[in-house]
Amino acid sequence: MSIFVLIRRAVFAVGFAILIPSPAAADVLYSVDDGTAEVSIGSVTGPLTFGNQFTAVVGGTTITSVLIAWGGFIADGVALTAKLWSDPNGDGNPSDAVLLASVAGVTAGANTNTFISYDLPDVILSVGQSFFVGSTVNQLGSDFPIAGDRTPPISNQSWAIGAADFGIGGGILTNLGTFANTSADALVRANATTIPEPGSLALLGLALGGVVVARHRNRRTRRQFWPDRSARNPGEGTC
Repeated sequence: MSIFVLIRRAVFAVGFAILIPSPAAADVLYSVDDGTAEVSIGSVTGPLTFGNQFTAVVGGTTITSVLIAWGGFIADGVALTAKLWSDPNGDGNPSDAVLLASVAGVTAGANTNTFISYDLPDVILSVGQSFFVGSTVNQLGSDFPIAGDRTPPISNQSWAIGAADFGIGGGILTNLGTFANTSADALVRANATTIPEPGSLALLGLALGGVVVARHRNRRTRRQFWPDRSARNPGEGTC
């Protein structure tokens, strides 16, 4: 096999590797609000759980963080738990929600429309899967910690309950979109990324492997054309 053929194969392998998509992840932001709160919502003193429902889309199936803008008069530094739940029956109602991931944090920036990011352990969902993100926080009766966007149209995807979690009962589950006189979307968002499929990475490895094999064969061919000079017969000359 000629050196020209080997080099041509190596170039083809390199070109194939370049055509494979980069493994870099892309961000997807789930949101139903316009970034500005016109109302603050709360309940009586005690635990309050609230959040928004979303549906996983192509390119945004790995949920990485929850973003919350706090409302009312809740002080900075109040302990909370940011959460991600599944929606087992896919009806968009968290009465049967199952906790998938959570992280401890504290409140900050109340009543400023500033989104605070709470990083979750990465959770991979399926395209089309319904899920919820939000928080549980202990509030005073005067805190009103949920920042609500009242700009139409209201999505009816925001929920709250005066309990330590969704799906456990113990309070009145309320859709904030139909809440009397204060219908609103909670300023709660989810950030997601797409992780490249293993198949793409495997193809990249095969392409790079082709380059290595081609180089190895090239070296073997060169040794056949140019043998070790130390093995020449005593009478041989050099070029």
